[in-house]
Amino acid sequence: MSLDVFRGILDRYGYILKENDAYVVLGGGEPTLNPEFWKFVEVGSKLNKVWVATNGSNKKDALKICDMAKRNLLHGVLSLDEWHDPIDLEVIEAFTEGLSMERCEAWSTMWNPYDKIDQREIRSVKIPLFGGRAKKMKKTRSGCPCPGIQFKVTGDIYPCGCEDAPKIGTYDKGISDLQYKYYDIWKGCHKNINKVYNEGLSLST
Repeated sequence: MSLDVFRGILDRYGYILKENDAYVVLGGGEPTLNPEFWKFVEVGSKLNKVWVATNGSNKKDALKICDMAKRNLLHGVLSLDEWHDPIDLEVIEAFTEGLSMERCEAWSTMWNPYDKIDQREIRSVKIPLFGGRAKKMKKTRSGCPCPGIQFKVTGDIYPCGCEDAPKIGTYDKGISDLQYKYYDIWKGCHKNINKVYNEGLSLST
């Protein structure tokens, strides 16, 4: 994604982030591969707190993300599991120091429940969601990988992170799909029944 597209998205939709006190989320792929990554962080931070997930492949950037998260300058998440490339031990140690682990069948997470300033987090997937590289696996789980609106690198808008989610508009022209004009764009999956849309149709007939 170009910085101009990113700024355009925030100009048009940033007020909703502010109203909902929502993060400016930088995901991927690996966001630190963008040569202007830190410019994205700078621009996003002027609107609201930035949430960034990294696979730790860029050691210098990963350590900086960790340090900033520890000081509550952003929320930094390290993806640490067999589905991601091996991570430098220094990065792992920096992220894990002082964190506590919570486990469930499908994943585990590490965070600091005793310090609200510390915004480091580690996420480890045990049973992946069906899709992508996991399509050939015997054991997967169903569900939406990223509920809520997604802006792709081109600026195209999708209602969620499912592989089969439809394109519903563009950042500069807005949401063109009528159904998603009646949609809480920060929640849910395109596979769920859109109650707001259905109720709107009932009222209009």
